[in-house]
Amino acid sequence: MEQLGQTVPDDLDLRRFIGPPLRDTFALLLGCELDSPRVASAIDAYRERFAASGMFENSVYDGIPEALDRLRTNGARLYVATSKVRIFAERIVQHFGLASRVQAVYGAELDGTLGEKPELIAHVLSVEKLNPRDTIMVGDRLHDMSGALHNGVFPVGVL
Repeated sequence: MEQLGQTVPDDLDLRRFIGPPLRDTFALLLGCELDSPRVASAIDAYRERFAASGMFENSVYDGIPEALDRLRTNGARLYVATSKVRIFAERIVQHFGLASRVQAVYGAELDGTLGEKPELIAHVLSVEKLNPRDTIMVGDRLHDMSGALHNGVFPVGVL
């Protein structure tokens, strides 16, 4: 936002933008159309910083690695399905020691393909040959829940 000469919203206001695709977020923040060059510039600036350091400025919730281990021990096949760009998501999962706990990481492509959660979940179901009725989507955002429901997958919301 600073690079585009815009006021940066406070941290509390920015929380609502965690999860949705970047194009939607920046269009709303900048007050312009999804295909605006300003949105593209904002995404480029965001990704530049994210790739350099931002992707590692977080942490894994306590107990998650052990929970994933228990699920795998009990026969669950675990996948990551994120609106983040796949190449970044793969690095994040690897960096935080979770790669050995999941079958695969799925995310958006740099060109925006698979950037919408319903499309992404449908892709994972198809590629992995998963029956939606036997699949659970665990997520912490509305986009996770609506994407699951759109595909007939049972959603589990976490805080």
